[in-house]
Amino acid sequence: MKKIIILFCALVSLCACDNSLEINAPYKQIAIVYGFVDYNSPYQYIRVEKAFQNSSTQNATVSAQVSDSLYFKDIKVQIIANNYQDTLLCVKTDTIPKNSGFFASDKNYIYRTPYYVMNGPWTPVKIIITDTVTGNVFTSTTFLVSGQTIEPRPTPNEIDIVNKTKRITLTYALTGNSRSAAIVEGALRLKYYEAPASNPSAKEVKTLDIVTSKETDQISVTQISYSFSFLWWQTFDYWTSYFQAQNNNVVREFIGLEFVTWGSGREYVDLKERSKLNTSVVQKKTDYSNIENGLGIFTCRTMDVQSNIVLTQNAKDLINTLPKFQ
Repeated sequence: MKKIIILFCALVSLCACDNSLEINAPYKQIAIVYGFVDYNSPYQYIRVEKAFQNSSTQNATVSAQVSDSLYFKDIKVQIIANNYQDTLLCVKTDTIPKNSGFFASDKNYIYRTPYYVMNGPWTPVKIIITDTVTGNVFTSTTFLVSGQTIEPRPTPNEIDIVNKTKRITLTYALTGNSRSAAIVEGALRLKYYEAPASNPSAKEVKTLDIVTSKETDQISVTQISYSFSFLWWQTFDYWTSYFQAQNNNVVREFIGLEFVTWGSGREYVDLKERSKLNTSVVQKKTDYSNIENGLGIFTCRTMDVQSNIVLTQNAKDLINTLPKFQ
């Protein structure tokens, strides 16, 4: 009889349980930040969005197309520079359009600093994002990295596009310490004017980059040198196929060639490492973020340009045979 009573009580307690499943956890406000501080530029641009949570009656694809789901209602974005002595209040701008895709593109809010010249490499820069509605604060700190130096090309004869078997090499150097750029991308850049064929005077400067990248993890030596090599026949064929695929109801005019390099802080190395494909049997993946209380990345970058590369007349004549060049 005692066993029957215990079994009955157990059944009653099970019937009293709430078996409903709570699909959505309680909403937590999370900032998603994407910012690269470049001391070569007088303006810094910071993207700040928020993680959204769709309701149980609406899937994520639908929610992602609602702009209000992506942006904070009212936040203050500050950059603290010059060894924490100068505070730059960012302004909210929507002048840069956003490509269409999974997320809403009718609005694209970015926060821009006022005109300000950074005080060179190796100094700390902090970001403070404050939600003025909830009081939540999201912060991060990075260090400006030293730039890279491009080795000047010796003679115009090296830029021999006509002899397509030749290579051209872009060489740059980094100082070897922990505040040097950790990843460098290099590009051979073709600069040109483009205008509608119906209005040739409405010229617009455009660029076409052939980019390659190398990670620079060595920081124990005084100086590190790296090189990018471009084979001319591949370069010219790429230019040709690119312009053939573009709108050809235009006219183009060759401006010149440039070598460009970009470097980034080591935070970006960590982000790339965490984002690599996991080939392990046990799939373990942790998201990278250096944003306190949020997600994303706040780091720095540098850029160096070697412009006005001297070309032979034969090389210029060959470039002018590209589609719609004249």
